[in-house]
Amino acid sequence: MAKNPNLAGQICLRQRLMDVYISHSSIYEMIIKAQERSATSVRFSSGITEQVSFRLEAMINDSPTLSLTVTGYERIYPGTGLSGSYTASIAWHPPATECRAILPDSVPSIEQLENLSRPGICKLHDPFLSHDLHDKIDRVLLLYSEGSPLHELVTATLRIVNLRSFLMHSLVFTHGNAAGGTSRDYSYADPVLNQHIRAIALAGISKAEKFVLSQFNNLPRLLGLDIFSMMVTKNCLLRLLLIYRNDVLLCERSVKIPVKSRVIFATRLEKVKFMYRVVVATYGTLCERTSSFAQFEWRLWSHNIQQNDPNQSGNALPLAIAIEELGSAYENFCEQELSIEHDEVFRFFIIGAAKKGAKALE
Repeated sequence: MAKNPNLAGQICLRQRLMDVYISHSSIYEMIIKAQERSATSVRFSSGITEQVSFRLEAMINDSPTLSLTVTGYERIYPGTGLSGSYTASIAWHPPATECRAILPDSVPSIEQLENLSRPGICKLHDPFLSHDLHDKIDRVLLLYSEGSPLHELVTATLRIVNLRSFLMHSLVFTHGNAAGGTSRDYSYADPVLNQHIRAIALAGISKAEKFVLSQFNNLPRLLGLDIFSMMVTKNCLLRLLLIYRNDVLLCERSVKIPVKSRVIFATRLEKVKFMYRVVVATYGTLCERTSSFAQFEWRLWSHNIQQNDPNQSGNALPLAIAIEELGSAYENFCEQELSIEHDEVFRFFIIGAAKKGAKALE
């Protein structure tokens, strides 16, 4: 399976996707383990609580805030260090007097975390990766989600995108009596608190991921969808496979760094490689059966939506424009970003579709 695109396609057809998938909870199992360690290694300060507003680090100036009831704590035994990405040029550790953890009865919900990250859906990106196609898909899904019969699928897909912001970035808070809103007025939230937030986000991701993938267990059923629903369905799966692809690229970069944690990234890399190939095989098979690798398809979708807005939502023109932009971004991605090293299965379907198209024109 790992090295053979033909075998990947055969497995996709013979096995249900839900029977072979590896969840985010398994891929990022270190987050769960770290949270379990934190839960048993700290003792809350009795009777001392406060309300603190947090933001995502990459959105300091324009994100909403998340208000949490927190308390100080002391460690029963030493922690094992930080987890996740800390990229902003702000204070690394909060002062000892500002060590905070979330009280058990003040744990935020998945919806609260999603509301915090949603405005930054197109901003929280790894600077080393191209995200044009990702952003264009998100835009189309956001425009189409309202009133769509596939609202649940679209919502789950965007929830994965939103909540992954907490896996890639940390919370920050304003400390002291600083005013003015500049980055130097912020510190990272305590590692224990950030780890707790990541564990909550991961649970939400895994639940949404399971739902999205379950919708692709029966490909013949999907072939009966109308043109609009088919477009949305395939874009949801495309968005998910791009997440796995990004994780492959990030993990491959991380395993080259000579630090102890590269062993963790090596294990994670094998899991995300598997998921990327399996989901690409499903996407490619679905597209083959609907002839949807054709370049004109995006323009056809755009034209049909302008002629007949199925939702009567009043956003037909913005959606049509967004689909055309998505089509251009997809073509650019296939032509310029797919590599032999990372995208063997994807290239297999793309090249195969091109050959079929050429024969049809002979």
